[in-house]
Amino acid sequence: MMKKMMLTALVSLFALLAQAQEFSIISGDPSAFKQKGKTTNVVFDYKEAKRADLSKKELGDVNVMDYLKENDPKVYNNWDKHMEECLEWFCDRWNNEKKTFVKAIEKGKGDYVIKIHADYIDFGNVAAAMWNFNKHSGGVMMRGTFSIEDQDGNALCVVKLNDFRGQSNRTISMKYPTAGRRLALFHKGLAKDMLEFLSNQ
Repeated sequence: MMKKMMLTALVSLFALLAQAQEFSIISGDPSAFKQKGKTTNVVFDYKEAKRADLSKKELGDVNVMDYLKENDPKVYNNWDKHMEECLEWFCDRWNNEKKTFVKAIEKGKGDYVIKIHADYIDFGNVAAAMWNFNKHSGGVMMRGTFSIEDQDGNALCVVKLNDFRGQSNRTISMKYPTAGRRLALFHKGLAKDMLEFLSNQ
């Protein structure tokens, strides 16, 4: 029994250390997220981001949308559709994880705005997603910020995203890990892990 408790404590410690590497508060008070009964819109601010290979810590200077238009027109042409799905997955996980936080809404005007801003995006790798047993291998990575703002655009809390990597697949799913699916899984994982991080602040 004692060994089991120690193992559980170690697993929790490693999880917290991993989160500390992926997230760090830049400014403001994280309690701004913890307002039961309040609502928030969610905005993805990605179109000025640069493409990068974050798994190798290599930053690029090519605009994400320019890169997709040239190299992956299928994702480029379906970008708005992908973002709609990402919003749905993010809001679903955010609202189901913690009931004491602001509620994310997909339509209408909320009390606040959660803004996810990307400085750099790594779209991951489909081969790694398919042939590696780690569910995060080949997943989308992002470097940027995660903030909550009032409706006047004043930032109440800003969290740094330190090369956060999302899942590329699910162990119970055999669906092909397309770029769109990897993006959706990234946002679902971001909602889950960000809530856990903020809960410990």
